[in-house]
Amino acid sequence: MVKVETDQLKSINVQLGILELVMTDIKELKASIEISDEKTATLQKDTNKLKRTVNMIETEVNVKKENGVRREALLDIHARSMRDNLVLTGIEEKEDVPESVVRSFLLTAHQTPREAINKIQLESVHCFRKRMPIMISGVVRVALFSILGVGGFLTLFVMYYQSAPSQICPPQPALPHHYSKPPENSSLSKKQPEPDKPIILLWFWPENRRFDFSDCTTFFNIDGCQLTDDRSLYNKADGVLIFHKSIKHDLSNLPPSPRPPFQKWIWYHVESPTNTIRIPGLEKLFNLTLSYREDADIPVRWRLTARKGQGEDFVLPKKDKLVCWIVSNNNPATGTAVRDNYYRELVKHIKVDVYGKAFARFLRYEDYYSTLSSCKFYLSFENSVHRDYITEKLNGPLAAGTVPVVLGPPRQNYEDFVPGDSFIHVNDFPNAKALAEFLLKLDKDDEAYLRYFQWRRNLFAQQHLIQLSQEFIQSICYACDHIGKHKEYRVVPDLYKWFLV
Repeated sequence: MVKVETDQLKSINVQLGILELVMTDIKELKASIEISDEKTATLQKDTNKLKRTVNMIETEVNVKKENGVRREALLDIHARSMRDNLVLTGIEEKEDVPESVVRSFLLTAHQTPREAINKIQLESVHCFRKRMPIMISGVVRVALFSILGVGGFLTLFVMYYQSAPSQICPPQPALPHHYSKPPENSSLSKKQPEPDKPIILLWFWPENRRFDFSDCTTFFNIDGCQLTDDRSLYNKADGVLIFHKSIKHDLSNLPPSPRPPFQKWIWYHVESPTNTIRIPGLEKLFNLTLSYREDADIPVRWRLTARKGQGEDFVLPKKDKLVCWIVSNNNPATGTAVRDNYYRELVKHIKVDVYGKAFARFLRYEDYYSTLSSCKFYLSFENSVHRDYITEKLNGPLAAGTVPVVLGPPRQNYEDFVPGDSFIHVNDFPNAKALAEFLLKLDKDDEAYLRYFQWRRNLFAQQHLIQLSQEFIQSICYACDHIGKHKEYRVVPDLYKWFLV
């Protein structure tokens, strides 16, 4: 029994000895960790100093605006940074290192530009050698300061390429404007006005739909004025185009008074009286009117043009639909009730293919004319009925080779603009049922149907612009053309007495 206890005591003593050794190792490890923590804190402190140095010099660089000065400053930053890296990597811990060795180290190890190397004050670099304790192991030192070096290099690279133009990659040329894309800013409006052309100032962009003013030349061969939206040219503008729907009720957003004595204000409105808000105070304020009305100073519409010489024989497009209608607006407040009621009665007697927002069947711009061409008849129904209010709804089918069925002002008013045998008027029939029966009859009589295209021997219908961004190009260009050709001066005494009829 005594022998067993003695063996147990020996085993316990061995285990105690092992525990003492482990405890000793733990104490040494703890001391080492504390030293490492101290080293890490010192390293962080020196790193922060280096960052402050770089930030201070970055501020100096930003103040300097000339490219040459900026480059010199950046080289100086690079030089100072590399000088500190010399200290941190240990190469300058000895004051007797030859200058040539230091320069060679920078050139090969850090790939420092020679201009930056030449700016380093090597003779004073030894004063920094106490920044990093020698007790840090070489492996830790190299790892830490390699990271610092890469970060500093990336920072300097970004600074340099933001502050100075590249000598390797020249600036990319501006992309050409597409004619129908609204410019991000009206570059043409900032051009200095040409001395031989009158200036037309567009005070409001209609419905904020912008376009390139050069479209006037592209689409209409109009170049008789200098169009601009730059309000700083107000006192030089020969004409100011003011969009009625953009005028505030208190007139607070109109151009300032007094106006230059030579300047003409143009009242710009292309809606019907049904959709016109009566704003008080516009009497005797405008000199010219721009409207769909034929008696406006500047009437705007898409007109048929005479053919030069003998026109080519008309080839009827292939038809696979009988009656079509494209409509977006079905708001009764805009006067659409008349046409909506007529349509609902018509579809009881004949099939109508419908498209547009009102029927949740959207049509792409590029499919507009091809869709019209595929229909024998098209419902050219205006949203309200007023004198001369005949819009592009008539021009579209005429240009596409389709017979328009019109609802709007009386037939005689239509015949002021297009031949009487180019369209069918709903007023020629007692009701929608009679119209439907007539269209079904024409569908079976090719000879009678083709008579609706005889006008094409002498006249031509141009396809109108259909994109939303192009909606107001024609009217604005026509204003430019008018001001360039007419110098007479007058005053419109009462807009509403003239227009609201």
